[in-house]
Amino acid sequence: MARITKPLSDSLLKKIASIEKDKKLYDGDGLILIIKAYKKIKEVLPDQTIKEITIQGSKLWRFKYNFNEKENTLSLGKYPEISLSDARDLCREYRTLLSQGINPSEKRKDEKAEIKLHATLDKEKQQNLLKYVLNDFLIFKSNAISLGQVDHYQSRMKHYILPTLGEKVIEDITDSDIINCIKNVPNVVTPKSHKAIDGKAETARRVFDICKQLWKWAKANKRTPINITMEIYINEIVPPSKGNHHYAKITNEKILGELLRAIDGYKHSKIVRNALRLVVILPYRAENLTTLRWDMIDFDKRTLTIPRPAMKVPDPSLPDFVLPLPDQAISILNETREITGWGTWIFHGIKDFEDHMNEETCNKALRIMGFTDESKGRKQTTHSFRGTFRSLSETYAKEHGALFETRERVLDHHENNKAIRAYTHMADYTEQMRPLMQWWADFLDKIKEQED
Repeated sequence: MARITKPLSDSLLKKIASIEKDKKLYDGDGLILIIKAYKKIKEVLPDQTIKEITIQGSKLWRFKYNFNEKENTLSLGKYPEISLSDARDLCREYRTLLSQGINPSEKRKDEKAEIKLHATLDKEKQQNLLKYVLNDFLIFKSNAISLGQVDHYQSRMKHYILPTLGEKVIEDITDSDIINCIKNVPNVVTPKSHKAIDGKAETARRVFDICKQLWKWAKANKRTPINITMEIYINEIVPPSKGNHHYAKITNEKILGELLRAIDGYKHSKIVRNALRLVVILPYRAENLTTLRWDMIDFDKRTLTIPRPAMKVPDPSLPDFVLPLPDQAISILNETREITGWGTWIFHGIKDFEDHMNEETCNKALRIMGFTDESKGRKQTTHSFRGTFRSLSETYAKEHGALFETRERVLDHHENNKAIRAYTHMADYTEQMRPLMQWWADFLDKIKEQED
């Protein structure tokens, strides 16, 4: 006669006291409770007396079953964390699987593998939160630009982008998300004056420019499948500022001669004076001028190279920006090397010699020299020297003979059409620029000497 198993009960399980040997209790239909024997250990108390402690044994649920004529045992957890009722429910689920020809043990392994996979995916998503992608991007940028510029990038993103999008996975961020953040830069939408529009609109544009660089880098490094900033047109988001968008620039040769002589006579700082003398010849953007490093100069090849990530167009498919140095630029650099050649920066800070020059320092010097009256064609900023070069090199194109493309490459301007740029992006204009740059430096010397 078959042995009848008496089902377990909660009252029975609660009454079970410590036992000296492992014991099995059967509930039926394969459900078993294994009661582990208690253990006694000795503990030394602070007063050096010895106390014997009894540790109760665990109570472990097991499900015993046959599959393909083989005996299997599956762990269900501990009692009382898994109650008698819960253990019976699990057994019923597993018996249902068995009736369908499914091995509960294999089913559980598959579920664990899936959980592990999801955990891995979750970890990858965690690493691709925008705040972490931005951090990695800034580490990359720090190899090409100053820590001050990195701080500017970080500060703008922290104020205008991260509060809303920092905790989102970058590939889940939409163009609408970015547009909403840009629109919420203070005073862009509801300014108190046109001056407020101009100032805050410029901040909004700079924030968006950082976003464009970030998403380009993220896509190139497989942190996101697409660059959503390509779908955003900033002019449709940020209201245009009042009046002319172009930087005021001096193109009158007589006034330009006055400016060049004033720069040569600037006595407040030799470093600032030489920075201005150099940017007249090499029309860099302010952020590139002030962050020039000595390791960018090759005196043998007479070239200055700026890594592509530091340029306004940081497209990784483009080569680093290389500009040939005319005789006058070499002379200025040699003179400056006697002052700052010991350090990293060609033009270090006026107060902090370990950091680069502030972007506004040269603009301040130009104001001190009195070149601030735009109505009389006498206003110049650091950035304006690019416009001065562009205008006068166009005017005297027949004299120097340089092609339009060569003049554009001096300013690091590139073809907007992607199809055309795909064929021209690696073209080397260095040698074509060399005679143009020497002509420009000689031309400036002539202008400077033409004093009435």
